[in-house]
Amino acid sequence: KIQIDRYLSQLSIILSFQSKCRVRQNPDKDSFINCYNTGTLLPSLFASATMISYLSQCGPTSPKHATWTHPIITCLFHYIVTTSVAFLAHDYFFQSFDERVEHYFGRGERTTCTESSALDENTKNLIGNFLFGYFVVLCSYRILQQNMDSTLQKAVFYETMWLCNMTLFMGGIGLWYGKELIIMAHLVAVSIDQVLWYVDLFGWLVSGKFPIGVAKYLTWPATSFATRITSTHHLWTIPLLMYACGGIRLAAFPFSGLVIFTNVLISRWITPFTIDYSCLNNTKKEDVNTKDSTTSTTTTTTTTTTASTVNNRVTYLNVNLSHELWKDIEFDFLQIQNDNPSTALYLFRLLWRWQALNG
Repeated sequence: KIQIDRYLSQLSIILSFQSKCRVRQNPDKDSFINCYNTGTLLPSLFASATMISYLSQCGPTSPKHATWTHPIITCLFHYIVTTSVAFLAHDYFFQSFDERVEHYFGRGERTTCTESSALDENTKNLIGNFLFGYFVVLCSYRILQQNMDSTLQKAVFYETMWLCNMTLFMGGIGLWYGKELIIMAHLVAVSIDQVLWYVDLFGWLVSGKFPIGVAKYLTWPATSFATRITSTHHLWTIPLLMYACGGIRLAAFPFSGLVIFTNVLISRWITPFTIDYSCLNNTKKEDVNTKDSTTSTTTTTTTTTTASTVNNRVTYLNVNLSHELWKDIEFDFLQIQNDNPSTALYLFRLLWRWQALNG
């Protein structure tokens, strides 16, 4: 009912605009308004408003987040937009900017760049095929592992939008099309997270604790074997792609700022902070920690019991930290949401800190 009221309100605004256009028309002269056919304009405006409203996340209890349609459409939208922005920015600005920077500094000791043509095209294509294939296997495996309940399978499409997964995708197509600078920008964008993975895993091996917390979700009871085994790319993505690209060029750093901004902003817009599956059954919920794909947290003996438990839980998404700092990171000086800032203020705090730490 609320959604219908919203659409009717939008329609009344559009009809009001139509009546004003008719009043202002000059039948004797061609005007700017006369160039528009209101019979075409009105449906277009209404369809655009409807699509924007549908793409927008509506909080943890919105039924559309537990359907197949919204997760799939928003995942495709995210990848199409972020890929398009990256390619356009590369071709129309950063490629020439990179050439100017490299010409100014040279390709010697003052840069971290080596010749990107050090590898032959066949080797690059082989690495690109591996990365893209791994990306497809990662997504497919995480969906298939949730065969006990389809609601958790749908959540995987939201989780696919994490920048670490996006880097695998961009690494594959970037090598195919010779866009190494795009790959480098994504490597810089995920560098702080993936470097801290080494710190966390080393600390866990030595002391049994995660000193930072970025990899702590691997030990959550809800984290499945499939999620653990398909998280290994956090350790080898940067070394492999640096080898394929021949290093990191200086222009990749400002380019990475655009990559982070685009991914975080879209994630905040179209992905919910959490998904509360208890709203579907009107039953008591069970709060469960999850990052990528999630599984049942209680040992059950039947499929029915497992499915019931899954639907009574809260799935933690927080894709690309677009809603809050990752909750396993407990350092006080990194907390940027404890005072309940506005969305704009939180994103500002997140983006400049993220970019600074990457530097």
